[in-house]
Amino acid sequence: MAQPFPRLRSPILPPAWLAAGNVGYLNVMRNTLDNYNRIYNNENMNLLEIGKTNNIERDKFISRFFGIFNEDIALIYFMSPYSKYNNLGRPTIKKELEKYTLDFTLQDKNTNEIFICEMKCEIQYQNYKRLELNNKEQIKLHKKNAFIYFLDIANNMNNYVIEINKKIIKINGIILLWGKVTNDCKIINDIKDTYNIKDILSLENMINIMIDNNYQEYYNYIFEKKEWLNTFIDYIGAKNENIV
Repeated sequence: MAQPFPRLRSPILPPAWLAAGNVGYLNVMRNTLDNYNRIYNNENMNLLEIGKTNNIERDKFISRFFGIFNEDIALIYFMSPYSKYNNLGRPTIKKELEKYTLDFTLQDKNTNEIFICEMKCEIQYQNYKRLELNNKEQIKLHKKNAFIYFLDIANNMNNYVIEINKKIIKINGIILLWGKVTNDCKIINDIKDTYNIKDILSLENMINIMIDNNYQEYYNYIFEKKEWLNTFIDYIGAKNENIV
């Protein structure tokens, strides 16, 4: 069984450091620790609360940093027993002279139906406008051809050639994976109907499910990256505790 997150305490910092105008940063640190400890207490991780604070520079950094590896988290989930889909690999979609590689090819474990899946997990971008999927107009904000073709495939599959590892496959539709998704089923069903999307998945839900079940592979991955990051930050100067 995986080891749970250790409980963290709010940092105790020198009064001179606080007097230098760093109170706002301290508040952000405490808010982050509150969310961390919410996970420790088996409460759900909330991507909105973790990603959006009163420190926009911090949020921009977290957004870029999370973007480095959030796709890996989805891959770990798809390999877990909690996912209703298996990931078959990255699909390439072709239309005439254009081709694009998307994120996942998902196969339903029960029906064996196959779907191509594109992931959107943008936290701070455009003032957090794309963080939570809560209305169908958000889909239109994505203007790149790869995503436009992805949506078009749902209704015009015969216009495209879809391959995995240079082998042509037949698919049954599309699935959208978003960072955070509203709990309002009416809104989600409206988005599905509007764009003919088979399923809408949430990375936030995936993370919570793996935490709730103490999924070892997820913890192995997260703590490995934590060790890498801590070592690097220490190496470039943070290990000098005599400097505030």
